[in-house]
Amino acid sequence: MSPCLRRVLAGALLAVLTGCAALPRGTPADHTDAAIAQRLGAAPARDDAFVADLLRAPLTPDAATRIALVRQPAVARRYAALGLARADLLETARIANPTLSLSFLDVVGGPGTTITRAIEQPLADLLTRPARLRLGEADYAAARDDAAAAIIDLALDVESQWFAAVGARQRADLAALRAELADAGAELAQRYADAGNFEPAELATRRAEAAIAALEAGEAGRSARRERRALQALLGLRPDESFDLPTRLPRLTADDPLPTDLAGLAAAQRLDLAAAATRLAREQRALELARRWRLLGDIDLGHERERGPDGDLERGPEIALAIPIFDQGQAGIARAEAELARATAELAAARAALAQEVDDAVEDLRAQRAAAETLITHLLPARDTQVARLTEANNWMLASPFEVIEARDAQFEAWATHVATVQAYWQARVALRRAVGGALPALAGPMPGPLRLPPDGLLADDAGDAAKDANDAEEASHHAHAHPDHGDTP
Repeated sequence: MSPCLRRVLAGALLAVLTGCAALPRGTPADHTDAAIAQRLGAAPARDDAFVADLLRAPLTPDAATRIALVRQPAVARRYAALGLARADLLETARIANPTLSLSFLDVVGGPGTTITRAIEQPLADLLTRPARLRLGEADYAAARDDAAAAIIDLALDVESQWFAAVGARQRADLAALRAELADAGAELAQRYADAGNFEPAELATRRAEAAIAALEAGEAGRSARRERRALQALLGLRPDESFDLPTRLPRLTADDPLPTDLAGLAAAQRLDLAAAATRLAREQRALELARRWRLLGDIDLGHERERGPDGDLERGPEIALAIPIFDQGQAGIARAEAELARATAELAAARAALAQEVDDAVEDLRAQRAAAETLITHLLPARDTQVARLTEANNWMLASPFEVIEARDAQFEAWATHVATVQAYWQARVALRRAVGGALPALAGPMPGPLRLPPDGLLADDAGDAAKDANDAEEASHHAHAHPDHGDTP
């Protein structure tokens, strides 16, 4: 073997060994798992042995997230795509195999055969391999950040859907109570009409109100079931796997601290932004390489050995290279410039969208909290007082039992609005976590409610006095009575 060929083969072997050492170690999931755990406090698990234990208790947002990270097929798809990205990196690091050729040529009109042996190695692969490997590593890093960002988005979707499902269930319960109250009012009106103390038009109004309330309760129940099914789908649970949800949303907290530099926190935590920045750096490097190697075409370096019919042996190195006359890399440079322009625009758009998303999320969070506080401190106590005073007036025959029923219905409506607002607040907080790309400061304890919040007598039995002047008024009011638990929204 000639010294020239030995140097070529030695250089190829050195490039292969160096490139293999530079490849990322560990499984494709290692970096992604760490990024997810840092931002969510939990990472996808490789088995679901703990899922059954989580399903035994009423589902919390944290438990729902952990289940989804194990069971949701979208998580497995993301990790599979990450495995493909690693395979692309390995393909990038690959060097084309040497080509071995062998020919047997018979001498025309004479004895013997000319035997030619040759081995060739594409030299361009060896020269550009370190640069290609750096570009492949950048693609792989961006793919890991993309996978982690998508899985974090899924986890936040699960948490938001948990609030939607619990809120819908709570509103359905209130709608059912309103329907019972309206039905009791219609029954009471019928008895008044039978006694000749009620106009037909007023009776028809009460019946219509009861029918509307029943329709609204039915729709609220269907909505609650739809939200529950949507949560089950996001969790990745099988149809035969049941789970319980709390009956109430969590209360607002006493305080809602937010960092002063949310935009800076988002810039540091958002993985989609990190992926866009990685792609920009990658395209900058790609353009540099395209310009550097613009005249490099196909180069084949090899060695040929030929033995003629008379036994003479001829051997020596050979090189074949493309002469850059027509193709001087213009297309490659133009493509690299366009890719760089696109990556620059995408990063700028991501940064602009991030700032707007953070501002919108903060504004929405504060607005929903202010609305909930207004309901808690003003509207709900006012409705409670209204019901109490009308009940007292009815006891002294200074107010009609139907006025008490109407006040109670308005109280239910206020509580339903409160539930929707509290749900919107918690979902706005999830949206803010999505905007900043990870965790927020820990919340304070539950917000102390005003007197009787949730009111002990929201549906208390003493409302039976609301219709003392009717022999069935107490039964009518009892249709709308319940004893809600303390500590959460009603």
